[in-house]
Amino acid sequence: MIEAIHYHFRMARGLLQMVREPKLADPDSLVRDQIVHRSERFLALLASTVFADPTHPYAIMFRLAGCTREDFEKLVRTEGLEPALAAIHQAGVYLRHQELKGREPIVRSGQEIFADEKSFINPAGYGAWEVVSSGTTSGIRARFNASGACLTWRAMYPSIVRREFEADGQPQVAVMPILPAPHVFSSAVRYHRAGLRLNQWFADGGTLRDSAHYRLATNLLVLESRMLGVRAPFPEYLPAHDFKPVARWIARHGASFVLSNISTAVYVSAAAQELGIDLSGTTFHGGGEPITLGKRAAIQKSGARCAPAYRTNDVGSVGFACSHYPESDAMHLMEDSLAAISHRRIAPLSAAAVNSLLFTTLLPVTPRLYLNLDLDDIGEIVPATCQCEFSKLGYRKLVRNVSSIGRLTGHGTTLIGTDILQILEHDLPTAFGGVPGDYQLVEDDRATGATLIVLRFHPRLGELSETAVRDFFLGRIRRLFGGAVTVRGWQHGDSVRVVRQEPYVGFSGKRLPLILSRHKEHNAP
Repeated sequence: MIEAIHYHFRMARGLLQMVREPKLADPDSLVRDQIVHRSERFLALLASTVFADPTHPYAIMFRLAGCTREDFEKLVRTEGLEPALAAIHQAGVYLRHQELKGREPIVRSGQEIFADEKSFINPAGYGAWEVVSSGTTSGIRARFNASGACLTWRAMYPSIVRREFEADGQPQVAVMPILPAPHVFSSAVRYHRAGLRLNQWFADGGTLRDSAHYRLATNLLVLESRMLGVRAPFPEYLPAHDFKPVARWIARHGASFVLSNISTAVYVSAAAQELGIDLSGTTFHGGGEPITLGKRAAIQKSGARCAPAYRTNDVGSVGFACSHYPESDAMHLMEDSLAAISHRRIAPLSAAAVNSLLFTTLLPVTPRLYLNLDLDDIGEIVPATCQCEFSKLGYRKLVRNVSSIGRLTGHGTTLIGTDILQILEHDLPTAFGGVPGDYQLVEDDRATGATLIVLRFHPRLGELSETAVRDFFLGRIRRLFGGAVTVRGWQHGDSVRVVRQEPYVGFSGKRLPLILSRHKEHNAP
């Protein structure tokens, strides 16, 4: 209870800081300037944070790699930023996702390097607004707090998306969770700064039994927003498994710009088709999971467009959709705030070789400074050939074919694969019998476009109650950081299935406990 009170106090203080942050003058010019000078400003950021502190984890990695500050600066200026990052990655300057979360020690050249949740904070970008709190019961709990300056900079990105999809004059609608997910409040402030307003907020609020305190805190934050001049709407709670109110609202108010995760966009589109409502001109903008061909087709069938976004809790906004690629998940890489390279490696939950993405945060006001951070995401980085709003500002690279190989990302939430393995390989066998390998979780979006979470248990376990297994599994998920929001979304979308079926064995001969959507080995029936 004390932690909950502290959390809501921090959010109230963060909202105040965010609203009071001065607006940026001529944002387009600032973006162009940052892209042109990204390397020099990044080197200055490194000098004031990493190289100024000999105990910084990255400073130790540089020393063990035999690379001085002068060496790296020369490499960047002669070879370019991305080639320089690739070179130091080969030398041992990088961070794995498991290392970041404290589940594995950071070891380079035989030396263990100490790091905790404060090690990668950049004071210039760290503030009171808690973007998300994540971690595991056994790892580091990290709060991803952003300053008003950082949030103000990131607020430019959705405005470019609205221009690109010609949605500036449309009603703005959110179909997103209430607290502890803070995204609607960030969006309301962004719209306020742009002279717009968030017109409507639809939410799954859970039940009064499990979410009453979050409903109360959400209402209090809406009231604070309004006192500060931000016209934030109170959430309208959707009936269980029902997205028809969203479709009807759009039918009354006309083509809209809808903030949602991808699976929610699929559900709203399906509801509109069931009601005979044409969503032509409406744009669904959001992320939380990969935009597959099935999801895109399900959304476009209603007449709507899809503008996916690629964001992560750790590094923020990675990419945003371009209207010139309506049949692809290609997104413009946010080169003002990130550098991205890829390298070939073996996926952590299979034997597949993949192109893993490595991210480096560049902004002077980035909340956390990372070099070559591997988040267990895979994808391709290619040149952009379009002349869209992003290209005109200098965003000349695309990231595409994005998916996760170590995290479950459906329905706008993220759970770490190793946390789920604990449930599948220990908790479920302890409660219902069996051994590791008898339970398998499959993220499946092929049938309807919406992501299904399918929990399989081996038929040899006997007549287990599927309802009991499902309730136990969801109860364990709730205990994870971010689990409460995850379970609310799964239950509202009726997205969890428990089936008596022998777990699928992949091409490598392994019975993988977790099979993620778009995974190369996922050809299971």
